[in-house]
Amino acid sequence: MTLEITERFLMMLLSVSIIFFISQYLAKNKLHPLSILVSICAFFLCLVFVKIEMSVGIGFGLFAIFSILRFRTESFGIHAIIFLFVSITLAILNILLPIEKVSTILIINIIIVVSYALMSFIEYKYLKNNVLSTEIICSSDEFGSLSEEQKISYLKERTQLLVVSYSIKSLHLIEGKIVLKVNYI
Repeated sequence: MTLEITERFLMMLLSVSIIFFISQYLAKNKLHPLSILVSICAFFLCLVFVKIEMSVGIGFGLFAIFSILRFRTESFGIHAIIFLFVSITLAILNILLPIEKVSTILIINIIIVVSYALMSFIEYKYLKNNVLSTEIICSSDEFGSLSEEQKISYLKERTQLLVVSYSIKSLHLIEGKIVLKVNYI
């Protein structure tokens, strides 16, 4: 039994690590390395729920706690959300699939990792070839006080373009101005 759990854990950890490194290589917004812990925690939480037969109510309670925490932290980018969803899915599949042969779980892991890699590569190539950029100067006090969603909306209004992302090119503290590189399609 311990060998099976160890095999499942190592497959999940390898799959999530590969996805993490693909995300780090192709994404503009890098993920924090500790985000891998989400899948490890989900794996062991599911293991505990299965072994001690906890109720579904406790699972929903944990989900509610994580939802509340979500509103208390900074906004996540689309890459971070997709990574978290895929890593949690891998953790749950690897521990809860009642399959006797580990090879079936391995095939599922490979399919998910290859799909993630392929879609990330396609997105990277698409954005690399189709995204244009411009610079915009704005007040650092005005821009800095906005939430992430408000910043994107602000840039869309200022440029009248479909804004994909932005980065800070330079910050002039004395003048109170910020120069942004705005990427758009």
